[in-house]
Amino acid sequence: MVVAAAAIGAMHYSGFANSTEPLALILRSLGSEGAARFLGATAVIALPTVILAFFYGQSRIFFVMARDGLLPPGLAKVSTRGSPTRITLFTTIVVAILAGLIPLDELAALANAGTLTAFIAVCACMLVLRVRAPDAERKFRTPWAWPVAIVGIGGCLYLLYSLPFLTQKYFLIWNAAGLVLYLAYGYRKSLLSERKPEPMQYTGLLIGAIGLLIAVAAFVHDPALGDIGDGLRFSRQLMAFLAGLGGLVVGAILFAGGRVSEAVAARKEK
Repeated sequence: MVVAAAAIGAMHYSGFANSTEPLALILRSLGSEGAARFLGATAVIALPTVILAFFYGQSRIFFVMARDGLLPPGLAKVSTRGSPTRITLFTTIVVAILAGLIPLDELAALANAGTLTAFIAVCACMLVLRVRAPDAERKFRTPWAWPVAIVGIGGCLYLLYSLPFLTQKYFLIWNAAGLVLYLAYGYRKSLLSERKPEPMQYTGLLIGAIGLLIAVAAFVHDPALGDIGDGLRFSRQLMAFLAGLGGLVVGAILFAGGRVSEAVAARKEK
Protein backbone atom coordinates (compact mmCIF):
# COMPACT_ATOMS: atom_id res chain seq x y z
CA MET A 1 0.00 0.00 0.00
CA VAL A 2 2.89 2.36 0.74
CA VAL A 3 4.45 1.64 -2.67
CA ALA A 4 1.09 2.20 -4.40
CA ALA A 5 0.59 5.50 -2.56
CA ALA A 6 4.10 6.64 -3.50
CA ALA A 7 3.52 5.68 -7.14
CA ILE A 8 0.27 7.65 -7.34
CA GLY A 9 1.98 10.60 -5.68
CA ALA A 10 4.78 10.57 -8.26
CA MET A 11 2.59 10.18 -11.35
CA HIS A 12 -1.11 10.25 -12.14
CA TYR A 13 -2.46 6.71 -12.33
CA SER A 14 -3.56 7.12 -15.95
CA GLY A 15 0.08 7.57 -16.93
CA PHE A 16 1.14 4.07 -15.88
CA ALA A 17 -2.16 2.15 -15.75
CA ASN A 18 -1.49 0.32 -19.04
CA SER A 19 2.26 -0.09 -18.59
CA THR A 20 3.82 -3.52 -18.22
CA GLU A 21 6.47 -2.01 -15.91
CA PRO A 22 4.73 0.80 -14.00
CA LEU A 23 7.31 1.27 -11.22
CA ALA A 24 10.24 1.34 -13.66
CA LEU A 25 8.30 3.80 -15.81
CA ILE A 26 7.78 6.11 -12.83
CA LEU A 27 11.47 5.94 -11.92
CA ARG A 28 12.49 6.82 -15.49
CA SER A 29 10.07 9.74 -15.50
CA LEU A 30 11.84 11.01 -12.35
CA GLY A 31 15.23 10.77 -14.04
CA SER A 32 16.40 7.64 -12.18
CA GLU A 33 17.31 5.51 -15.19
CA GLY A 34 19.78 3.37 -13.22
CA ALA A 35 17.25 2.61 -10.50
CA ALA A 36 14.69 1.67 -13.15
CA ARG A 37 17.11 -0.81 -14.74
CA PHE A 38 17.97 -2.29 -11.36
CA LEU A 39 14.28 -2.69 -10.51
CA GLY A 40 13.62 -4.40 -13.85
CA ALA A 41 16.54 -6.79 -13.36
CA THR A 42 15.42 -7.76 -9.86
CA ALA A 43 11.89 -8.38 -11.14
CA VAL A 44 13.20 -10.74 -13.83
CA ILE A 45 15.31 -12.61 -11.25
CA ALA A 46 12.51 -12.80 -8.67
CA LEU A 47 9.75 -13.89 -11.06
CA PRO A 48 10.94 -17.53 -11.46
CA THR A 49 11.02 -17.97 -7.68
CA VAL A 50 7.42 -16.79 -7.42
CA ILE A 51 6.37 -19.14 -10.23
CA LEU A 52 8.21 -22.01 -8.52
CA ALA A 53 6.43 -21.29 -5.24
CA PHE A 54 3.02 -21.34 -6.93
CA PHE A 55 3.95 -24.49 -8.84
CA TYR A 56 5.06 -26.19 -5.63
CA GLY A 57 1.81 -25.29 -3.88
CA GLN A 58 -0.41 -26.38 -6.78
CA SER A 59 1.29 -29.76 -7.11
CA ARG A 60 0.77 -30.39 -3.38
CA ILE A 61 -2.90 -29.45 -3.68
CA PHE A 62 -3.31 -31.97 -6.49
CA PHE A 63 -1.39 -34.51 -4.38
CA VAL A 64 -3.82 -34.16 -1.48
CA MET A 65 -6.79 -34.34 -3.85
CA ALA A 66 -5.44 -37.59 -5.33
CA ARG A 67 -4.79 -38.99 -1.86
CA ASP A 68 -8.39 -38.20 -0.85
CA GLY A 69 -9.81 -39.81 -3.99
CA LEU A 70 -10.81 -36.66 -5.90
CA LEU A 71 -8.17 -37.48 -8.53
CA PRO A 72 -6.85 -40.91 -9.58
CA PRO A 73 -5.01 -42.34 -6.53
CA GLY A 74 -2.08 -43.43 -8.69
CA LEU A 75 -1.06 -39.78 -8.91
CA ALA A 76 -0.51 -39.70 -5.14
CA LYS A 77 2.24 -42.31 -5.21
CA VAL A 78 5.72 -41.11 -4.31
CA SER A 79 9.12 -42.17 -5.56
CA THR A 80 11.65 -44.23 -3.61
CA ARG A 81 13.05 -40.96 -2.27
CA GLY A 82 9.63 -39.86 -1.05
CA SER A 83 9.08 -37.22 -3.75
CA PRO A 84 5.64 -36.86 -5.41
CA THR A 85 7.05 -37.15 -8.92
CA ARG A 86 3.85 -38.31 -10.62
CA ILE A 87 1.71 -35.45 -9.43
CA THR A 88 4.53 -33.00 -10.18
CA LEU A 89 4.67 -34.23 -13.79
CA PHE A 90 0.87 -34.07 -13.98
CA THR A 91 0.89 -30.47 -12.74
CA THR A 92 3.65 -29.63 -15.23
CA ILE A 93 1.57 -30.94 -18.13
CA VAL A 94 -1.53 -29.03 -17.01
CA VAL A 95 0.42 -25.78 -16.55
CA ALA A 96 2.22 -26.20 -19.89
CA ILE A 97 -1.06 -26.72 -21.76
CA LEU A 98 -2.67 -23.67 -20.16
CA ALA A 99 0.42 -21.53 -20.75
CA GLY A 100 0.58 -22.61 -24.39
CA LEU A 101 -3.08 -22.05 -25.25
CA ILE A 102 -4.15 -19.03 -23.15
CA PRO A 103 -2.59 -15.54 -23.40
CA LEU A 104 -0.62 -14.55 -20.31
CA ASP A 105 -2.81 -11.58 -19.37
CA GLU A 106 -5.99 -13.66 -19.56
CA LEU A 107 -4.36 -16.52 -17.65
CA ALA A 108 -3.20 -14.13 -14.92
CA ALA A 109 -6.69 -12.62 -14.62
CA LEU A 110 -8.18 -16.14 -14.43
CA ALA A 111 -5.71 -17.05 -11.69
CA ASN A 112 -6.72 -13.89 -9.81
CA ALA A 113 -10.35 -14.95 -10.03
CA GLY A 114 -9.50 -18.37 -8.62
CA THR A 115 -7.47 -16.85 -5.79
CA LEU A 116 -10.28 -14.45 -4.86
CA THR A 117 -12.78 -17.32 -4.86
CA ALA A 118 -10.49 -19.32 -2.57
CA PHE A 119 -10.34 -16.38 -0.16
CA ILE A 120 -14.13 -16.12 -0.21
CA ALA A 121 -14.38 -19.84 0.57
CA VAL A 122 -11.94 -19.49 3.48
CA CYS A 123 -13.91 -16.61 4.99
CA ALA A 124 -17.22 -18.42 4.55
CA CYS A 125 -15.88 -21.70 5.98
CA MET A 126 -14.53 -19.85 8.99
CA LEU A 127 -18.00 -18.54 9.78
CA VAL A 128 -19.59 -21.96 9.17
CA LEU A 129 -17.14 -23.61 11.58
CA ARG A 130 -17.78 -20.94 14.20
CA VAL A 131 -21.46 -21.92 14.07
CA ARG A 132 -21.24 -25.69 13.55
CA ALA A 133 -18.17 -26.39 15.69
CA PRO A 134 -17.76 -23.53 18.15
CA ASP A 135 -15.85 -25.70 20.66
CA ALA A 136 -13.46 -27.30 18.17
CA GLU A 137 -9.75 -27.10 18.99
CA ARG A 138 -8.06 -24.29 17.06
CA LYS A 139 -4.36 -23.56 16.75
CA PHE A 140 -5.19 -19.88 16.42
CA ARG A 141 -8.34 -17.76 16.47
CA THR A 142 -9.18 -14.84 14.22
CA PRO A 143 -10.18 -11.79 16.26
CA TRP A 144 -13.54 -10.26 15.32
CA ALA A 145 -14.28 -13.21 13.06
CA TRP A 146 -17.64 -12.05 11.75
CA PRO A 147 -16.63 -8.50 10.75
CA VAL A 148 -13.33 -9.71 9.29
CA ALA A 149 -14.99 -12.48 7.27
CA ILE A 150 -17.84 -10.31 6.00
CA VAL A 151 -15.47 -7.52 4.96
CA GLY A 152 -13.17 -10.09 3.34
CA ILE A 153 -16.00 -11.65 1.35
CA GLY A 154 -17.30 -8.25 0.28
CA GLY A 155 -13.86 -7.05 -0.79
CA CYS A 156 -13.18 -10.20 -2.81
CA LEU A 157 -16.59 -9.99 -4.48
CA TYR A 158 -15.86 -6.39 -5.46
CA LEU A 159 -12.49 -7.38 -6.94
CA LEU A 160 -14.16 -10.25 -8.82
CA TYR A 161 -16.69 -7.80 -10.22
CA SER A 162 -13.89 -5.47 -11.33
CA LEU A 163 -12.15 -8.19 -13.36
CA PRO A 164 -12.59 -8.13 -17.17
CA PHE A 165 -15.91 -9.54 -18.33
CA LEU A 166 -14.13 -12.11 -20.50
CA THR A 167 -12.31 -13.39 -17.42
CA GLN A 168 -15.58 -13.71 -15.53
CA LYS A 169 -17.06 -15.74 -18.39
CA TYR A 170 -14.05 -18.07 -18.57
CA PHE A 171 -14.19 -18.46 -14.80
CA LEU A 172 -17.83 -19.54 -14.91
CA ILE A 173 -17.06 -22.13 -17.58
CA TRP A 174 -14.01 -23.35 -15.64
CA ASN A 175 -16.05 -23.84 -12.47
CA ALA A 176 -18.88 -25.57 -14.31
CA ALA A 177 -16.36 -27.94 -15.93
CA GLY A 178 -14.82 -28.58 -12.50
CA LEU A 179 -18.26 -29.43 -11.11
CA VAL A 180 -18.81 -31.93 -13.92
CA LEU A 181 -15.39 -33.50 -13.25
CA TYR A 182 -16.15 -33.73 -9.54
CA LEU A 183 -19.54 -35.37 -10.06
CA ALA A 184 -18.18 -37.71 -12.73
CA TYR A 185 -15.26 -38.96 -10.63
CA GLY A 186 -14.61 -37.38 -7.26
CA TYR A 187 -18.16 -37.68 -5.90
CA ARG A 188 -18.02 -41.49 -6.19
CA LYS A 189 -14.35 -42.02 -5.34
CA SER A 190 -13.85 -39.62 -2.44
CA LEU A 191 -12.59 -41.27 0.74
CA LEU A 192 -14.61 -38.76 2.76
CA SER A 193 -17.91 -39.90 1.27
CA GLU A 194 -20.02 -41.49 3.99
CA ARG A 195 -22.02 -43.61 1.56
CA LYS A 196 -22.11 -44.60 -2.08
CA PRO A 197 -24.51 -42.47 -4.14
CA GLU A 198 -27.76 -44.04 -5.27
CA PRO A 199 -27.47 -44.70 -9.06
CA MET A 200 -30.46 -42.58 -10.07
CA GLN A 201 -29.36 -39.71 -7.84
CA TYR A 202 -25.84 -39.84 -9.23
CA THR A 203 -27.11 -39.92 -12.81
CA GLY A 204 -29.31 -36.92 -12.10
CA LEU A 205 -26.44 -34.99 -10.57
CA LEU A 206 -24.16 -35.76 -13.52
CA ILE A 207 -26.76 -34.86 -16.16
CA GLY A 208 -27.63 -31.68 -14.27
CA ALA A 209 -23.97 -30.68 -14.02
CA ILE A 210 -23.44 -31.25 -17.75
CA GLY A 211 -26.57 -29.23 -18.44
CA LEU A 212 -25.20 -26.45 -16.24
CA LEU A 213 -21.91 -26.49 -18.17
CA ILE A 214 -23.74 -26.24 -21.50
CA ALA A 215 -26.01 -23.46 -20.23
CA VAL A 216 -23.08 -21.44 -18.88
CA ALA A 217 -21.06 -21.91 -22.07
CA ALA A 218 -24.06 -20.83 -24.14
CA PHE A 219 -24.65 -17.82 -21.91
CA VAL A 220 -21.15 -16.47 -22.55
CA HIS A 221 -20.99 -17.25 -26.27
CA ASP A 222 -23.26 -15.92 -29.02
CA PRO A 223 -22.62 -17.05 -32.61
CA ALA A 224 -25.71 -15.96 -34.54
CA LEU A 225 -27.31 -18.65 -36.68
CA GLY A 226 -29.63 -16.46 -38.71
CA ASP A 227 -33.32 -16.46 -39.63
CA ILE A 228 -35.17 -19.77 -39.27
CA GLY A 229 -38.74 -20.59 -40.21
CA ASP A 230 -41.21 -17.73 -40.42
CA GLY A 231 -38.65 -15.01 -40.02
CA LEU A 232 -38.04 -15.88 -36.37
CA ARG A 233 -34.45 -15.15 -35.45
CA PHE A 234 -32.72 -17.82 -33.39
CA SER A 235 -29.13 -18.38 -32.47
CA ARG A 236 -26.95 -21.27 -31.46
CA GLN A 237 -26.61 -19.57 -28.12
CA LEU A 238 -30.35 -19.72 -27.42
CA MET A 239 -30.71 -23.31 -28.53
CA ALA A 240 -27.69 -24.47 -26.54
CA PHE A 241 -28.89 -22.53 -23.50
CA LEU A 242 -32.31 -24.20 -23.71
CA ALA A 243 -30.64 -27.58 -24.09
CA GLY A 244 -28.59 -26.89 -20.97
CA LEU A 245 -31.70 -25.90 -19.05
CA GLY A 246 -33.34 -29.09 -20.26
CA GLY A 247 -30.41 -31.06 -18.89
CA LEU A 248 -30.79 -29.29 -15.56
CA VAL A 249 -34.51 -30.15 -15.42
CA VAL A 250 -33.91 -33.81 -16.36
CA GLY A 251 -31.14 -34.05 -13.79
CA ALA A 252 -33.35 -32.55 -11.09
CA ILE A 253 -36.15 -35.02 -11.91
CA LEU A 254 -33.79 -38.00 -11.79
CA PHE A 255 -32.23 -36.80 -8.55
CA ALA A 256 -35.65 -36.34 -6.94
CA GLY A 257 -36.70 -39.78 -8.17
CA GLY A 258 -33.59 -41.30 -6.67
CA ARG A 259 -34.27 -39.63 -3.32
CA VAL A 260 -37.84 -40.95 -3.33
CA SER A 261 -36.78 -44.50 -4.20
CA GLU A 262 -34.09 -44.36 -1.51
CA ALA A 263 -36.62 -43.22 1.09
CA VAL A 264 -39.06 -45.97 0.08
CA ALA A 265 -36.32 -48.61 0.32
CA ALA A 266 -35.33 -47.32 3.76
CA ARG A 267 -38.92 -47.59 4.98
CA LYS A 268 -39.22 -51.16 3.70
CA GLU A 269 -36.06 -52.13 5.60
CA LYS A 270 -37.58 -50.80 8.80
